[in-house]
Amino acid sequence: MKRPVVLSLAIAVPFEILSLALATPPLDVGLADDATWYQKLLAGQWAILHLPGIWLSFRVEKLGLHIYAYPNFWIYYFIFGCLDTAVLILICICAYRLLSAPREKDASGAA
Repeated sequence: MKRPVVLSLAIAVPFEILSLALATPPLDVGLADDATWYQKLLAGQWAILHLPGIWLSFRVEKLGLHIYAYPNFWIYYFIFGCLDTAVLILICICAYRLLSAPREKDASGAA
């Protein structure tokens, strides 16, 4: 199990670096009224995939730690984005291994 975890983290970090550099989270400014269907779809999947990080940021705010008061609050979102992405990639790797594993035949010869 150690190799898939390392692989998912190795994939997640560059993916989040590109995401941080090229895209802004759609929840920050909202979507325009004339947004295309694929922009709405991407914004929705972003929100679903990063829901643990969004939830955690609300929890941190309720504890009295206002991350926006710090100049480097984006590091917080980068770290939790990497963790969210790594978990998603790990789930995909495990699902692929489970689905592509050879199945044993029973005594009657049926698969």
